[in-house]
Amino acid sequence: MKNSLFILLAIVAFASCKKADLPVTSTGYNGTFELRARYGGIAGINEKYTAGNKNIFQLDADSTYKIFIDGELNRQGTFRIKKNADTLYNVIYDRIYYDTDTTYGTEIRLHGDTLTLGTDITDNIAADYKRIK
Repeated sequence: MKNSLFILLAIVAFASCKKADLPVTSTGYNGTFELRARYGGIAGINEKYTAGNKNIFQLDADSTYKIFIDGELNRQGTFRIKKNADTLYNVIYDRIYYDTDTTYGTEIRLHGDTLTLGTDITDNIAADYKRIK
């Protein structure tokens, strides 16, 4: 009986593990991410991007960011992140503020190796980036 109970508990514990929720090897938001998807909006955007598309979002440890579109620098500056800023449909988001913005910011969330900017709630557009460095 004890063996059966042990085996049952082991199976339940093993089954409850999710590969998608494994921790990221890099700590925090610092890193280089490549665009993989854009979705949402009033028009129902649902765009997928393959690896190597050169649409890069880079966040550095010195609180600077760079955005590359098709491999060319499009925008750069400074950022700050406010932790646990929003809870939308039971998902907790941080908020990133670019340059001198202290009021609005954008939702940001790191889950696994995916960085999500924005949400598709209330017809907004969200973008998913995959960590490449």
